[in-house]
Amino acid sequence: MAPGLSIAIAEKRFGSAPPLFSDFRLEVAPGSILALLGPSGIGKSSLLRLLAGIDRDFSGTIAIDGVAADRAPMPGFVFQDARLLPWLSARDNVLLAAPALGAPAAKALLDQVGLGGRGPDFPAQLSGGMQRRAALARALAANPGLLLLDEPFVSLDAALAAEMRALLARLIAANQPSMVLVTHDAEDAARLADRAVVLAGRPAAIFADLALSVPQAERDEAQVAEYRRRLDALAKGPA
Repeated sequence: MAPGLSIAIAEKRFGSAPPLFSDFRLEVAPGSILALLGPSGIGKSSLLRLLAGIDRDFSGTIAIDGVAADRAPMPGFVFQDARLLPWLSARDNVLLAAPALGAPAAKALLDQVGLGGRGPDFPAQLSGGMQRRAALARALAANPGLLLLDEPFVSLDAALAAEMRALLARLIAANQPSMVLVTHDAEDAARLADRAVVLAGRPAAIFADLALSVPQAERDEAQVAEYRRRLDALAKGPA
């Protein structure tokens, strides 16, 4: 079952700079697909790194299904770039996240992301889009129930970004995860999320919290456009 998240950050700062977060609280329901939006530098990626346990230098608590994040299973994480190890095959990059899975399970995950038959290939033999797919498979290997994605479509052209959104939508339908998606693009949230939180200010605070109530699988282009319009307006922050 997909876990819920409970975030209570008393303070997070870098050096002597003003706090990035102070008395920040956010709850994410089990199975929710949450999009985090806001201007560059607001702290979206920093928050994701705290959730993942990559950065533990903060005061406060983060819990996954009531268990402190540092004792809970590691979430699946997708970085802004694929970050595949170049000396490992696609299959072995997937297995790096969960060695106990075994080669057949790694192959099944690569099949799921459309990389059937490419398991023996090294990252240099894969296109940029294929490398992003392999990174998704690696995240699913680590934890299919909780996925954290940091701008997973950044730097992709429009056609490839649309293809990757469609793939992620299929993975969400198949795995029913809890997911936090950091993005600067309202299109990502409008097509994938069921909730969008916009951050603003310093320390960062929740400026807007929008429920995208039409189920993702039932949204037509008019509904996507309406969500995108509302999110674009909210993402500009306070007037």
